[in-house]
Amino acid sequence: KSTISVLVDGKDKEKVLFEKESNQKLPIASLTKLMTAWVVLEHYYDLSKEITISKLAANQYGDIRKLEEGKTFPAEYFLYPLLMESSNGAAFALANDYEGMTERDFVQLMSRETEKIGLNDTFFDNPTGLDPQESKTEMNYSTANDLVKFTKKLLEKPLIWEILSLPRYSLYGPELINTNGFLFKEDKSSSLPFAAARVLDGSADWQDRIIGGKTGYTGEAGGCLLLVIKAPKAQGFLINIILGANGKENRFEEMKKLVDWLKVAYKW
Repeated sequence: KSTISVLVDGKDKEKVLFEKESNQKLPIASLTKLMTAWVVLEHYYDLSKEITISKLAANQYGDIRKLEEGKTFPAEYFLYPLLMESSNGAAFALANDYEGMTERDFVQLMSRETEKIGLNDTFFDNPTGLDPQESKTEMNYSTANDLVKFTKKLLEKPLIWEILSLPRYSLYGPELINTNGFLFKEDKSSSLPFAAARVLDGSADWQDRIIGGKTGYTGEAGGCLLLVIKAPKAQGFLINIILGANGKENRFEEMKKLVDWLKVAYKW
C-alpha cells in the first residue's frame, strides 16, 4: 500500500505531511480517468460536438450504470459519468466515438501528456483503468508522488473539480451519484447504493472543505482514492492519496484515518 498527504500553499510550495512507499509503482484503476478527462479538455476543440453511444460503449465491463445505446449527448456530458461514477462506457465513448478519434490515438495522447507533465513513473495502456484481459499487457500504473504532481496540474481545470465535487447530477436522464462517499453527510441509505456516506470524525468543517476526489478499484489495483481538501485558515490545499488499499471499503477507512490524523498531528 502507498499513502501520501501533501500541503500545497498559496505560493505553490509543498510540504509532505505524511508518506509511505510514495515512490512505489502501483496500478491505479479508475484514477486513470483523471488523465482521460485531462486529455479531453486539452485536445478536444469542441465539447459541444455530439457523441452517439455505441453498442460497445453501452456494454463496457464493470459499470455501475450502463450507458444507453443509441442515445446522443454532447462530448462534455460524458465527463460527468466518467468522473462521478467511474463509467467505463463514458471513457470508451470519449476515446473511440468523438469525431476522428480512436482509442489507440487517445492512449498516445495520454502518454504524451504524461511525458509533458513530467510523470516519470506513470504509464497508461487504456483510458478506463480496467485490468488488462491479457496477462502480457502492462496495466496502468503510477506512484503517489506522480499523482500529487498530476493533481496540481488538474487543479488548473475548474470543470474537472466542479464535477468531482458534485454528490449528484441529473441534467440528462437518470441521476448520477458520486462514488466518493465523503461528499455525503447523511447516514448509509438505500439512496446511496454504492457510495455509503462517511463523515470525517468531529470535523464537519473539514468535510465542507472537500474540493473533490476520485475513487478507483480493480482486483489487481485494490482500492484507490484521491481526496483534495482546502487546508484550514486558507493555508492552501491538501492532496491525499491512497493506493493499493485492501478492498473498496478499506480505501475510505484508510483515508479517514489519514485525514483524522492530520487534524491532530499538525497545528492548523
